[in-house]
Amino acid sequence: MFATYRKAFADLGAKEVVPLKAATRGDALVDGAVVLTGGDQLKLTRQFGGAPVFQAIQKLYRDGGVVGGTSAGASVMSDTMLVTGDSESSPKGGTAVRMATGFALITGVVGQHFAGRGRLIGCVAQNPKSLGLGTDEDTAVAVERGRFTVIGPGGLYAVDAAPVTFSTAADAADDDQPLSVHDVTVHVLAPDAAFALTHRRPLRQKE
Repeated sequence: MFATYRKAFADLGAKEVVPLKAATRGDALVDGAVVLTGGDQLKLTRQFGGAPVFQAIQKLYRDGGVVGGTSAGASVMSDTMLVTGDSESSPKGGTAVRMATGFALITGVVGQHFAGRGRLIGCVAQNPKSLGLGTDEDTAVAVERGRFTVIGPGGLYAVDAAPVTFSTAADAADDDQPLSVHDVTVHVLAPDAAFALTHRRPLRQKE
């Protein structure tokens, strides 16, 4: 996989592309950008959480540097991340959706491919403080200064459970039991659309 990424970033003009390891010295990241690849988000948190390289990633991000990720590497950016859940079915209760603590570079959101809409809605039903972000294939969000912009050919769904008036998430003990969730707010955002994370609302072009 690294050979594929090295060629891709070299083709984009990167002068040097190196793999990260948990023991990597922090000063190696001073002038760089970090991309976390897909796979297993729990593996990412196990290997990098608390390690010198992760402390360097945090500093890079705080100082305005670029930290990106794809699939699991994107999910791990938030303070709460989705770990398991049925991506195709309706939202389920119990432990059908399992969450864990991520890297918390971004707070108050949880991200997933929107093909996983069942687990995304199940997650925010159980954890309404988090805004659910579901992206189409080949689509991303660029987060900067409390807002994000949709990038790529597809769209993004922002799922907000804060306004929910009724939910069976707390009562569903059976993992196969579908949930009822009333008054979920879903914003659909096209490429180049922007969204304010602080106010949880889409932004018009003039804002």
